[in-house]
Amino acid sequence: MSRISQPAFRKIAQAAINVLYDAFPVPQSTRQVAEALVRDNEFTLKVLQFLETQKVAVRVEQGKMGPLEKTVRWKIAPGAKAKMDAG
Repeated sequence: MSRISQPAFRKIAQAAINVLYDAFPVPQSTRQVAEALVRDNEFTLKVLQFLETQKVAVRVEQGKMGPLEKTVRWKIAPGAKAKMDAG
């Protein structure tokens, strides 16, 4: 796999934030975000995990019918959404 520069990674992370923001309040799967970013699932998962450590994205563990089995779903963190709504 080729390496990606830090500025390019941050631009992709910002695009992922925009995908989650546009879909709010519906959580998006890693696959849905990857398709919107035109990236593979593994790389997109790394981007979303980075955003989770930055407290911008949150992992949704529960679905309407209980715990989610295999699919990891994501949504924008409430604090990040409030900042984007204000700015």
